[in-house]
Amino acid sequence: DKVADIARAEGIIIDVAQIVNPEFFAWAIREKLFEEVQEYFQSEDSLEELADIQLVINTIIGDRKEEFNKIYEEKLKEKGGFDKKLLGFFADPMPEIPQE
Repeated sequence: DKVADIARAEGIIIDVAQIVNPEFFAWAIREKLFEEVQEYFQSEDSLEELADIQLVINTIIGDRKEEFNKIYEEKLKEKGGFDKKLLGFFADPMPEIPQE
């Protein structure tokens, strides 16, 4: 929300437009998430980039925070988190052996 003001304060000319179409905003915010994730991967584990990702995720969740938290807790209970730092190696299913 403040990027245009920051840019102008730095002498950068910038135009902004408010998005009023909900479908377009949903698309735009998903694109922003992709951008921020790319920036994180290009950084060296930047907490600032992670904070940017969290800001976008919070925007996407919006007023569904209670529902999100419920789903999050269910997933955490069902599958666990990453505290144990485990890495799973999954094999493809065994091919069927033809019967003669």
